[in-house]
Amino acid sequence: MLTLNEPARHDRPDTSGPMGDPDPVRCLEEVSADLVELLRSGIDPDVVALGEWTVRDVAAHLAGLMGVYEGFVRGEVDDADSDVESAATRIARANALGVAGREAMSLDDVVDEFEASVRSFIDEVRGHDPAEAISLWQARPGRPGVVAGLAVMELLVHGDDIARASKRPWPIPADAARAACLQSAWVLPWALDPAKAEGVDASWVVRFRGGGARWFRIHHGTAEVDEWRGQSTDCTISVRPSSMLLVMFGRRRRWREIVKGNLLAWGRRPWIAARVPEWFPNA
Repeated sequence: MLTLNEPARHDRPDTSGPMGDPDPVRCLEEVSADLVELLRSGIDPDVVALGEWTVRDVAAHLAGLMGVYEGFVRGEVDDADSDVESAATRIARANALGVAGREAMSLDDVVDEFEASVRSFIDEVRGHDPAEAISLWQARPGRPGVVAGLAVMELLVHGDDIARASKRPWPIPADAARAACLQSAWVLPWALDPAKAEGVDASWVVRFRGGGARWFRIHHGTAEVDEWRGQSTDCTISVRPSSMLLVMFGRRRRWREIVKGNLLAWGRRPWIAARVPEWFPNA
């Protein structure tokens, strides 16, 4: 019998109910407010937070990224984005310009811009039907809520970068982490490496503590999300959403989280859990 651990320190209690998916836009409002509070708390803007990026650079990256995401929701996707390389180039260009174009700005000015860009993005998402089909990078279909969930994910992970560099706390709200995981799951198939998945026939369900689950399957060289929903799977993975996010982005060590009980797997083929990162190297 498996016993789930008590919430980790970086989890806040889930306020959205154990069975319903949390609203990613509401979570974005809350997490962005937390990030603004952190950025305005007197931290050093020039301390290195990620690679060569300083705290100011990470904030500038987020300010620019919100505009890119808003463009996706608006339908501003270039024809060239149907090509994988050009789509990746577009994101990389936005990142570079987002940082380089704000080098002379004070952190307060960058935060002002970030606040405005988040508000504009939220207003754009709220103006669309949640079920509306939109075109994302690589001309892949998506929904406004998926983009909002990706934005939540970016803020949670980069907030952790800034907080660790600044030696400040960054408690990750459990419902925000769950929203980020549940929404970002829809884009996981795009990260499949066909060569590494050749000949693979595997199914698994990821159950997020606090509520919600996503069913995955690799079959005939393609990956599916929730088309296998409710069916028996080869593997069940139980995760604390905040731990999964931080492990996914290399901010925490996977085996440490496994030992702590934050990532658990069982089933007739439990080893599938260890192979997922290999099949989706670009996730």
